Amino acid sequence: MSLGSLNSSGTIKDSLPNSFDTSYLSNPKTDKSAYKKDKNCSICGSPFTLLGSTQKNVCQFCYHGVCGRCCSQTVYEAIKDEALKICDNCYSEYIKTQVTSKIQFEIMDVKAQNRFIEEQIVKEQKAYESEKEMYQKGKQKYKEIEEKIDQNNKRTIRQRDKIQASIGRIGEMMIKLEAKVEELSLIAQAKEIKVNNYKNEISDIQGNTDKNNNACSDIKNSIEEYNIVNTKINDDIVRSQEEQELGILNSFRPSDEVELTFKLRRLRTQIEEQRAENKRLEKKKQELRKEGGAKTAAVSALSTSLLVSQGGSNPVTFCAKIMNPIKIMKIMKEKAGTQEEEINALKKELEEIKNSEKIDQKEDFKNKLKRNK
Repeated sequence: MSLGSLNSSGTIKDSLPNSFDTSYLSNPKTDKSAYKKDKNCSICGSPFTLLGSTQKNVCQFCYHGVCGRCCSQTVYEAIKDEALKICDNCYSEYIKTQVTSKIQFEIMDVKAQNRFIEEQIVKEQKAYESEKEMYQKGKQKYKEIEEKIDQNNKRTIRQRDKIQASIGRIGEMMIKLEAKVEELSLIAQAKEIKVNNYKNEISDIQGNTDKNNNACSDIKNSIEEYNIVNTKINDDIVRSQEEQELGILNSFRPSDEVELTFKLRRLRTQIEEQRAENKRLEKKKQELRKEGGAKTAAVSALSTSLLVSQGGSNPVTFCAKIMNPIKIMKIMKEKAGTQEEEINALKKELEEIKNSEKIDQKEDFKNKLKRNK
């Protein structure tokens, strides 16, 4: 209990316990019989009387005789379990000793509390230093975070500006692309019309090709017929030569034999030339046949490319694909015209050869027969 608590609660007397400890008395071992003969109060010196306030009382601790005025205090003794009267001096001494003891105890308590408080102050100071260090680190980290946020905000603003500019450019490009798509759609429609026209032209070319193939077949048949006739003529010539050689050997003079020999050589030369011409015509026939097959394959490829190009959905791809068939159509037209010219020329040449060779061979044969006769 502290002094402050004693003062605030009342007097020091009120704070003392009711029981008393004899060890606090100044002379607890004093013989009480030594003071039975006291005639005056040991405190105030008043003579004792039988009655009244000066009546003699014996202090239960120092055993001095004291008057009633100086022995007004009564305390409870726990050991004896009774109330004891004590003089004012013993009570004052007791109070002084008790208060001193309590003050010393409270001083020790205050010192202990001070040590505890100092320890708590040291702990709190260390905690404060740790928290201060953490606060400085957090403050630095917060500053770094603020700088990063500021940088991110600036970068976000730049990116936003770039995105907005890109959106504007994309919008312009979309408008241009829409216009371009519309333009290409119109071009695709026009190209589709051209493709239909090209299809019709291809059909015509295919018809012409069929005619050319028929013409080639006719030429082939004519050449075969010519070869048959030529073979027969050659056989007749060979037989006539053999007959002439036999007749010449039997009837003609040596000069006639020389002349006949020259004629035979000339006939052999003509026969070799005719055979060479036949080979040339056969080679030409093979070339025409190859050209007819190549032309048919080109027409088929052109038809396939047109069908594939029509199946496409992209106008740009459609326009790019349609350019090759256009060039092919032009080339096919030119080749078809050239082929027709070549076929007509071959027909004329074949007819002329047939007529001239037949006439020459017939005249030569007649002349030879006349001479032989």
